[in-house]
Amino acid sequence: MPAKESPFRVNLKILPSAQRNELTGYENGLLKIKIAAQPEKGKANKALVDYLSELLDTPKSEIEICRGLSGRNKVVAFYSLSQADFEAKISAILRGS
Repeated sequence: MPAKESPFRVNLKILPSAQRNELTGYENGLLKIKIAAQPEKGKANKALVDYLSELLDTPKSEIEICRGLSGRNKVVAFYSLSQADFEAKISAILRGS
């Protein structure tokens, strides 16, 4: 299996048990995301990866939670998405485009 490229990493603040999945913006340098799933047995983590995959049109296999599996603050790596592409997509979503 070929080695993956060096990933782009982003710091997130996750708010589980929300009414719906929603990207809410930046807070203290962290991208804040509401996730509807409960924070038990990895449900919120799986829902986060699913949501990011859908939101950013990136395969789930190319998204990895590197730190914060049991906390709200997480570091997520994207193996097939550049920082520029990530920022452009997030900006467009936050602007409502």
